[in-house]
Amino acid sequence: MVTGCFGGVVRDVLLNEIPLVFRKDIYASASLLGGLLYFLLSGWEMFAPLATSLAILAVVLLRLAVVRFGWKLPDLNRSNVS
Repeated sequence: MVTGCFGGVVRDVLLNEIPLVFRKDIYASASLLGGLLYFLLSGWEMFAPLATSLAILAVVLLRLAVVRFGWKLPDLNRSNVS
């Protein structure tokens, strides 16, 4: 998760853009869920390459769905919250 997010930050900084991970996009969350999925699958003594492949596939599919459907995380810093 850390290396994936940091690589994206470096890419965006070099392109002079606001890093994707600092916006409301589901980016780090997808990596975290993939890591948790791998942890659960490997805990069930699943064949390690299969667990890795399934976790990677889950992250890729989630990111594709985010891009396709425009899903965003909720904004927790809304100034108009009473």
